[in-house]
Amino acid sequence: MRQLVLIALPLLLTACPMSEGNQGGGDPTADAGVIRDSGSARPDLGVPSQATRIQELRSGTIAAETQVLVEAVVVTAISPGRGLWVQQGSGPDSGMYLFGSEAADSEGLSVGKEIDLQGVFTIFNDLKQIKFPTILAMREGQLPEPLLVSAADLAISASYEGMLVRAEALSIVNANPDGPDDDFGQIELNDGLVLDDDLFSELRNGRVFLRLAGTEFNSITGIAHLSFDKRKLLPRSAEDFDVVGGAPDLTVTVQQIQQGELAENTPVALSGVVVTAVSHVSQEERRGFWVQQGRGQYSGIYVFFGSSQLPELAPGSIVNVEGTYSEFYNQSQIIRARVEVTGSGEVPEPSIVIPGELAGASDSDNNAEPWEGVLVAIENVVIDQPNPDSDDGEPCPRGAEDCTDFGTVSVNGLRLTTRLWPDMSDGDAFTRVQGTSFSRVVGIAEEAFGQHSLAPRSAADLSP
Repeated sequence: MRQLVLIALPLLLTACPMSEGNQGGGDPTADAGVIRDSGSARPDLGVPSQATRIQELRSGTIAAETQVLVEAVVVTAISPGRGLWVQQGSGPDSGMYLFGSEAADSEGLSVGKEIDLQGVFTIFNDLKQIKFPTILAMREGQLPEPLLVSAADLAISASYEGMLVRAEALSIVNANPDGPDDDFGQIELNDGLVLDDDLFSELRNGRVFLRLAGTEFNSITGIAHLSFDKRKLLPRSAEDFDVVGGAPDLTVTVQQIQQGELAENTPVALSGVVVTAVSHVSQEERRGFWVQQGRGQYSGIYVFFGSSQLPELAPGSIVNVEGTYSEFYNQSQIIRARVEVTGSGEVPEPSIVIPGELAGASDSDNNAEPWEGVLVAIENVVIDQPNPDSDDGEPCPRGAEDCTDFGTVSVNGLRLTTRLWPDMSDGDAFTRVQGTSFSRVVGIAEEAFGQHSLAPRSAADLSP
């Protein structure tokens, strides 16, 4: 059984021709090149009696803020919730951006459709476009072949703006011209051309090509565009790239990640790993799951989804994971993950450890780090603090406002958290008092909020 689930960080849906900060970070020039509707009503000027060609709009013979009718144009790219690009023919000055979420989200609209439309021709920050577009008719069309243009011409000429183009013999000059503190998904190519991730958010993550200076491309296809005073090329998908030497092989093991063989923010691919735990349904902002490759130290890692919907997973699911290796408060994790469920199998047997190997603060001198993310078990332990987060180590009295209680308990100096089992300490599974003993406790060894801890998954993980 194979189930493919695609997860990507969503585009920032602002009402603008293009935005450079669509995946985190803030841009002080975020309004540059932006048309704001500001709640004004769509003008109702009627449908013009005569159609205008895109070439006429781009030639300067049509005044800005003119109501226009444009027929038989082909959709070349769509930015959901924002706008779309259309083309009429294949020569220079044949492409145009349509700014309008309603048109972009029209039912049945897709790349390759031929449409008739009306709207208002305008120019904003030198970008010629049609605002308030209304699609009047839609039918099957023929996507134009990308026009072959040099990088140097794309970097300076307005004639290709809004067109589907292809540039050849390209290389990365600067992998992040907005760095090191910011990353707006831009890449500087040779001859001054800028690559931007506005239509393809995975451009920045390194899965299609290595985002490094010197990476070479036989060709890149995309939409020629102008924003923030830069002429850019906007690829639409992985298929728009022809990388010299092909796409990189990102396959690594969990052990390589956890043993420090990879730099942070490295794109990675894990193959055939087993799910050992899934976040509780109540964790709507902290969704994720843990996977393991084999058993023992360095074999487990957390896959973070945040508020994105998780695929259908359970302990024992066998998955392939592609994403980016990251550290968050000393916890190793895979972010921006794409997950393929390939089947189901057995959850690895927990590795037996002693509480002292896992207990302590994140910066303490212990042996907890190799067990991070691994399914482990401790044996013959006793509650020494029913509530290690309160001043006296005891559960908070009902209604107490100056007492902290996250449901955590401490056994032999090791914290058991409610991360995966919010009802752990409600009294049904065990008596939350000093001296309560367990012959065995199973859970995920993790590092959270400055402490090494163990997270049982359910009552089945506790043996009296």
